[in-house]
Amino acid sequence: MLKIMLNREFMEKVLARRNISQNGLARRLRISTAYMSQIMNGGRYISPKMRRRICRYFRRYDFNDLFIIIEDGKINDDAKP
Repeated sequence: MLKIMLNREFMEKVLARRNISQNGLARRLRISTAYMSQIMNGGRYISPKMRRRICRYFRRYDFNDLFIIIEDGKINDDAKP
C-alpha cells in the first residue's frame, strides 16, 4: 500500500525562502492550521486532492521534492510518479 507524506525538511526550506509561516501556508491553501500541523509533522497522510492543491501552489517544484512516498512501511526514494 502506498501512502504519501509531505517532505517536511524540503517544505521548511521552501517556506523559509518565501518568508511564509506554516500558519500562513495553511491560510493560502484554505485549510485549518491544525490540519497543516498534522501533515507537516507526519501525523496525517495527504489526500490526492490536497496533494494537487500543494502542487499547484508550489508549481516551481516537482512532486518528488514536495512529497515522500511510503510503500509497505518503507520510504521509496526512487519512486517516480
